[in-house]
Amino acid sequence: MVHDASSSDIRIRNFNPDLDAKPLTELWVKGLDQTSNAKYWWYRKWWKDMFDRYAAKATSPDGDMGPDGSNLEQNWCGDENNRGMLVAEIVSENKSSVLVGCCGIIRGAESSPKEIDAKETTFSIWKMSVDENCQGKGIGGKLMRAAEDWAKTNGCIKLRMITTNPIASWFYQKHGYDWVEWTWLEWIAFRYFGGYINMGKWHEKEL
Repeated sequence: MVHDASSSDIRIRNFNPDLDAKPLTELWVKGLDQTSNAKYWWYRKWWKDMFDRYAAKATSPDGDMGPDGSNLEQNWCGDENNRGMLVAEIVSENKSSVLVGCCGIIRGAESSPKEIDAKETTFSIWKMSVDENCQGKGIGGKLMRAAEDWAKTNGCIKLRMITTNPIASWFYQKHGYDWVEWTWLEWIAFRYFGGYINMGKWHEKEL
């Protein structure tokens, strides 16, 4: 389904587990396909298989998302000063809405840390995804600005994220995030192969 944002309002709000768990999970899983499809054809199947395994693990009963997002509430809603989940939705003229984006923020640089240091001032972004039919309409930028505001409110000085998707990397760089460390060999590997084996690149910005 193609969602028309031109005649609708884009709203960023906090994740609601009763309304958003299943559509957010479906959106994120589809977003992994966007990443694998961004690879060159000779490498695409390898990435597709890897992300399929990643999605299966994340949506398993013990995964950080769980089946239909059943674990999202316990992982993203119970520690409001240290982790948060934002969603983007398109609200049409008749006031109906559809979820088209998501962005998780957590204190520290791990997606599922066993313990969180409340004094840590570096935060990281995970589970960032925008519906492929809604890209280029400013939704990702609004999510990023909302994530930065949330992080700064909770004491963030430096925000970072990791990606293996060159298109996502360009998006982050557009919003002021630079590679943490790099060499020309890494740039070539990332640009043409998406990193070394299954490694992406960290991007970072001081808020």
